[in-house]
Amino acid sequence: MYTYIARRQGSASRSARRGGRPEDARGGLSWGAGILYVLFSEPLDAVFGEMGYTNSVFILMVYSPGIVGVLLVWKHDGLPGLGRFFRRFALVRMSSSAWSSPSGTRRRSC
Repeated sequence: MYTYIARRQGSASRSARRGGRPEDARGGLSWGAGILYVLFSEPLDAVFGEMGYTNSVFILMVYSPGIVGVLLVWKHDGLPGLGRFFRRFALVRMSSSAWSSPSGTRRRSC
């Protein structure tokens, strides 16, 4: 039990030296932008416009986890890793007949 606690404390200090966890960056960016908007809504409304789906602050808050994820893949694996990461979106897991049907699934005749 004592060894486990010592390892946990050691790993926490190593992650602090590296700059924290990725969850900290995702949460810090989106929650930070939201808190700043709540605290300074009038000046930010004058600059970015009223809060809505097209507001730059809203877009930053919604897409910041994805932006941080792409930046982390780029940091750890470089451009080849980004290529592998984005290539996964092109994987086809359904047949062409399933894509062509209106409901998205292939219909079977009885």
